[in-house]
Amino acid sequence: MADPDSIFLKGLRKFQRKTAYANIVNDRSAVFYSTGISRIDPFADTDAVNVNYIRGYAPVIINPDNPVSMAAPKPGPSFWSKLQSLLYKLPKLVAMPFLVAAGFTIGLSIFLVNGFIQAMKSNHRVKLHETGKAGVSIGSYRIPMFVQSIQENVQSAVDDVFEDMNHLEHQDYLASGESEKAGTATPVIEQGGFKLPMMHAPIAADVYTKQKVPVEMTHSGFENPEAETSGGKSKSKSQKKRPAKPLRDDPTLGNGARKNTQNDTSNSKPAKVRRPELSTPGRMLSSSSLPTISSDFNADEFTPLKPKRPEFPILALAPYQFTIIENLDTVGFRKYPVYIHDDPHSHAAMICRNPKPTFHEGKLVISHWLDNEFDL
Repeated sequence: MADPDSIFLKGLRKFQRKTAYANIVNDRSAVFYSTGISRIDPFADTDAVNVNYIRGYAPVIINPDNPVSMAAPKPGPSFWSKLQSLLYKLPKLVAMPFLVAAGFTIGLSIFLVNGFIQAMKSNHRVKLHETGKAGVSIGSYRIPMFVQSIQENVQSAVDDVFEDMNHLEHQDYLASGESEKAGTATPVIEQGGFKLPMMHAPIAADVYTKQKVPVEMTHSGFENPEAETSGGKSKSKSQKKRPAKPLRDDPTLGNGARKNTQNDTSNSKPAKVRRPELSTPGRMLSSSSLPTISSDFNADEFTPLKPKRPEFPILALAPYQFTIIENLDTVGFRKYPVYIHDDPHSHAAMICRNPKPTFHEGKLVISHWLDNEFDL
């Protein structure tokens, strides 16, 4: 219906006057932002705002151009008003626990008595069934069930015997020199008087390689020295050392190693860092930086700014709901908020659905429509 090209909106646009009256409170059928086609609800807390009415239609028809203004903070309730409110609520607060306890006790008693009666009846029915007095012959199925229970017990005993025999067996391992693939011998290492396969021997790397590889940590990083020498001569060719990574860039080292490397960096002087000058709210301004008033300024022609209207948060509606509001606003409705005070069913009171004394405020709504909006 809110489609701009729908026949519904095209028909509404043909009317010369289009008026909407929306209840701000106690509307059980539709809330204000729905009937008032609004993105906000300034009447969510009527105690926090001052409602502005149309002259001659107070306190029912609200001015749509300036509906509310922020109210001054109200003082808190006095001690005597708090005491009076507490005394009014005290009977309800005291009586509620007693009612709950009494209801729980009575309900539990009824449940226990009923359970006892049902248990007695069930035992009586079981006795009649066992003696064959319940109208059912039990001899035809009692013997097969007895035989089946014996078979289940024997089967369980046999399974237990086989499980015990399997539990007594130990695990076997491959012999020395054998591997998972036939014809492949596994190397064996002797250590501590035991022969262990190399794949299972918990030994260090120097046992496999028969060579110690010491690792020395210097200020410039990690480097491997040449292999062990025999007779003072090196067995391997001299190798060029690669530039090691500085310790300060190594995330695996602690802060102590990083501090030792600060003096070993390049001899270049550190760049000076200039502290920015921050302008703080408490900083004093010089007289030269203060704004000056022109001599052509005329105070009589100066108009003070009007106070801004209070702003309210936008409701968390769905995207399609915002689209509906935009499309309906193109129709050109004049929207009047209505404040019904004397009846909690404002939806019916606004149109005087029944000749009820508390619906009298609806007559003022109808009068406003006849005086200002209805046109022949």
